[in-house]
Amino acid sequence: MYNYVIIYTRFFSQKREGFLSEYFSQERDIRLILAALRAKKWNKSIQQELQFEDFAEPLVAYILVQKDAKEFEPPEEYKELKTLFTLHEKKPQELEKKLIEYRIKKIEDLLEGELFSIEAVLGYAVKLFLIESWWQLDFDQGKQTLNQLV
Repeated sequence: MYNYVIIYTRFFSQKREGFLSEYFSQERDIRLILAALRAKKWNKSIQQELQFEDFAEPLVAYILVQKDAKEFEPPEEYKELKTLFTLHEKKPQELEKKLIEYRIKKIEDLLEGELFSIEAVLGYAVKLFLIESWWQLDFDQGKQTLNQLV
């Protein structure tokens, strides 16, 4: 029987091309950074949290180097994640909304200049899934939107 984390790690390590490759790589990086931030916050072992990852990968190695540091500092391109996490860590629902906004912004950055391509369609679909998950976080907003559609 497979461990969920092993399946998850294998999914993100699969080779893809184009938008999906960039998106899944970025999503994996975001999740690794968030795992490191949570591990430091709750005094958990970062090595334990990343036990199924390839320690030779640059981001994983970067995180593991800080295993004994008092506080985790993400790479420059992910500094905003630490700010979001720190500001909203006591409000998980608000944190999740901010992370969805962050992911949508990152997708838009990936697709800058793409208008009429399969990459743009895939990006639009991913943003739609993210927005739907955002609405699921707010029951009243979701109900109001549903009533407007009916």
